[in-house]
Amino acid sequence: MSTISEDLMAEGSEILASHVAEDIHRFGDRILSVEPDNWYGLYVRGVAYALELDLADAIGSWSKFVGGVEEDVDLTPMLGHIISSLAFCITHIKTGEVKVFGELGQLIDKLNQKLPETEGEIIVTPILDEIAAFVRDHDAENPFGAYFGSKALAIAAFCAYVELAIFKEFLLRVKVIGEILKSKCEPRVGEAMDTDFIFIDEVLAAIDDALANTPAEELEAIEEYWLEHSADPYLGHLMQAYQMSLTMVTAGKFVGKMAKKVMSSEIPLFMKNYLAAKR
Repeated sequence: MSTISEDLMAEGSEILASHVAEDIHRFGDRILSVEPDNWYGLYVRGVAYALELDLADAIGSWSKFVGGVEEDVDLTPMLGHIISSLAFCITHIKTGEVKVFGELGQLIDKLNQKLPETEGEIIVTPILDEIAAFVRDHDAENPFGAYFGSKALAIAAFCAYVELAIFKEFLLRVKVIGEILKSKCEPRVGEAMDTDFIFIDEVLAAIDDALANTPAEELEAIEEYWLEHSADPYLGHLMQAYQMSLTMVTAGKFVGKMAKKVMSSEIPLFMKNYLAAKR
């Protein structure tokens, strides 16, 4: 069992509030040098990695933290720094590797299972809101990175929050982030974002159709099913559509047109497989 004193956590709260990655790393290393599996040290180290824009190592540290924390520990007080450091990382990160964001989705799923029952959006919604607030008040160094990172987060999180209404809210927030960035960047970047909005709009239309035409009790049964089963049957099609949306933006005109066709065919398959949950 990890040794976590009130004094240690008080010291940690003060150091984490500084948002200085070097100091946070030093504090985490001090804990882990004595007790390598100490969950509090792993949590602290994850925050430091995220502030350094090292998303992969942040996820790795937090995954060990979530896996090692005792069942009777309330993780809610730690959410604030996880949310703020993730928002900072996604806003500034230079790349948006799908694999890394897939691992982030799995982490959010594990973290969600350890948290007290809530409305479900407790992690992703505030992250996206913090990203929106930052890009509204500052010029993003990498508008594409901030937008695509936000979008990748929303897609990846759908394995943890399987309700269509919640997923819709995630995507609407991503579009808000894109609109803010578009209003502040050069025209060619704005045009690229307009192209990518096609993906979000088509997914939102599919969700709205499903919500309007599926009885509430049936939707609830579907959600319960996916909470207990692998999301791969529908996520595979969603991820394929996501990949094609990136190709639409980055490829030439001909390839982009082909990618749009594939994307538009994958979105109905995503929704068909989601709604076809065996109940």
